Amino acid sequence: MNEYHTNSLSMTKATELLKRVQPYEFVVIVTHDTPDADGIAASWAIKLLIDEETNCDTRVIAGGEILRSENRRLLELLEPPIELLEEYFVVSNVALIFVDCEPTSSRHLMETQLFDPVAVIHHHALPNTDVTSAHPPIVDIRTKVSSASAIAASYLIELGIEPGEKLATALLHGLRSETRGCNPSYEAFDRSVLEWLMTRANLSMLGDIENAPLPREYFGDFVHALQSCTIHGDTAFCMLPHASCPETIGEVADLLVRLEGLNRVLCAATHNHRVLLSARTEPGGGNATRLLQQTIDRLGLAAGHTYRSSAMLSETSDDSHLTKSLPDELLTKWLKACDVHEVEGTKLVKRDEAKGMQ
Repeated sequence: MNEYHTNSLSMTKATELLKRVQPYEFVVIVTHDTPDADGIAASWAIKLLIDEETNCDTRVIAGGEILRSENRRLLELLEPPIELLEEYFVVSNVALIFVDCEPTSSRHLMETQLFDPVAVIHHHALPNTDVTSAHPPIVDIRTKVSSASAIAASYLIELGIEPGEKLATALLHGLRSETRGCNPSYEAFDRSVLEWLMTRANLSMLGDIENAPLPREYFGDFVHALQSCTIHGDTAFCMLPHASCPETIGEVADLLVRLEGLNRVLCAATHNHRVLLSARTEPGGGNATRLLQQTIDRLGLAAGHTYRSSAMLSETSDDSHLTKSLPDELLTKWLKACDVHEVEGTKLVKRDEAKGMQ
């Protein structure tokens, strides 16, 4: 792996970051497009850190829109200071900090511009990536940590900065959303941050966010995804021509990987003419990020952890293309990446079983 992605175990990252941004008047904190709870919360924490300890004027920005029901509820209840923009032009006197976001990816507002970030704070590994931009002075990428929220919260802990109830709630949700709430592989680092946040967060608000109302279309997507799923030994695959709700894709993958005897699953669907993919693996099932990257090859870039990964294909696709060739192509490549030879597979939910449940 390129040294750009080397984990940082330093306990002085917060101090280093403050020292680096001190000469700047403006700081822009960038998280990925269509930001999730982890990116929103971690960016907010870094903004608080800089606001409390410097005189810099700080902003948190992202492209796209908030998609998941939980994240929209988070914005409504907690009011994080994030600006959703259509474009942002880099200027020379601004310190750029990338949080839960990889500068060399194509999922942020500056993807077509030249820039030199001051810092990258991230928890995802991005294999097979050519790093062409200059290395930022501060690189804090910890792939064994659950979330960017845990890393950002540790900065506040390091300097004794209280997050306040709303930010603590956002950080706790960001951490939990990256681990499905009860990940047995929590590191000691994650547990210590989790305990610190639990005493500061509003757990009633957290429950409200995590149980945000879902649109009716979500359940239709879910049913169709389960009916389209095929099992190939210890590996599963399902693809929808269209998903009304983008959260369906990852949540179906979360559910399917719990199937007895299953070690790997890939779910995919189109949303707003983009192909979104989520992969999940169990211990012994391989690295989800590497398997997904091998599957999509040069069509996009996978990001994630050992057991959880997501991707969006680079090119837009129409439904006619999807129904004709892409599902078969993805299935073939996914099974090859997983070294599975049971190409035919069996339906997870057979038609007669589905009729019997009606």
